[in-house]
Amino acid sequence: MSDWLILLLPLAAGWLILLSHLPLGEQVLKRGIVFIDLAIAQLAALGGVFAPLLLQWLSWPPALLTILAGVMLALAGSGIVALICRYLPAHREALIGLLYAGSASLLMIAVAYDPQGNRALAQSLSGDILWVAESQLIWLLLATPLAWLGCRKGNAALFYPAFAVLVTLSVPVLGVYLVFSTLIVPALVSRILKGVRWAGWLTGALGYLCGLMLSYWTDWPTGASIVLSLLLTGLVVCGVVLSFQSSRSGRTVI
Repeated sequence: MSDWLILLLPLAAGWLILLSHLPLGEQVLKRGIVFIDLAIAQLAALGGVFAPLLLQWLSWPPALLTILAGVMLALAGSGIVALICRYLPAHREALIGLLYAGSASLLMIAVAYDPQGNRALAQSLSGDILWVAESQLIWLLLATPLAWLGCRKGNAALFYPAFAVLVTLSVPVLGVYLVFSTLIVPALVSRILKGVRWAGWLTGALGYLCGLMLSYWTDWPTGASIVLSLLLTGLVVCGVVLSFQSSRSGRTVI
C-alpha cells in the first residue's frame, strides 16, 4: 500500500490541472485555435530554459525565476495570438502553428548550449508529474479560478492571460505533450457528445488514474502513459455514451 501512496500527489495534480484545462480546452475548440496550447506551452518551456539568462539580475529562487520567465513569454505569446485572431482570423491556425514551430526551434538552439540540454528538452516535453511538489499544487490551486473567470461570457479579454498563466504553471508538471492532451481530449469528448460535460470530466479523471497505474505497473514514462490513457479513455467514453444514446433513441422510436 505504501508504494501506491506515491501516486496520490501526482493524481491530485492531474485532477487539479483538469479543473482548469477542461473549460480552457472548450474555449480553444470553440474559437478554432487548437495550436494555441502547443504554442503557449512551448513558449513557457522556452522561458524556463532562458530564466537564468533573462532574470539573472534578480536574486530570487530558481524555481520562481523559471515561473516568472515562463509567464512573461507565455503572456507575450498569448498577446500575439489575440492579435492574430483579431486581425488575421482566416490564417490563425497556420500562424499559431508557425509560432509553435519558431518557439520549439529556439528551444532546441537554447538547449544545444546547455550540458544538460537533452535532459531539459525531455523534461519540457514530458514533464515530471511523479515528482510534483506541494508548492506547485498551491500555485495551481490559486490560479485555477482565473481559468473559470476567463471562460465566462463577458470576460473575453481575460481568456488569453488566464490561458498563459495556467499553461505556464502546468508545463513543468505535465510537459508540453500532456498539457496539450489534457486541454484537448476531455473538451473534445464533451464536444463530440454535444455538450455532455460530465463525459469530459470522466475522461480526464479516468485517463489520469489509469495512466498513472499503467506507468506504475509497466515502468513506462509517466507522461506518455497518461497521454495514451487519455486517448484510449476518450474513445471508450465516447463509444459507451454514443451507444447508450443510440439505444435510448431506438427504444423511444419503437
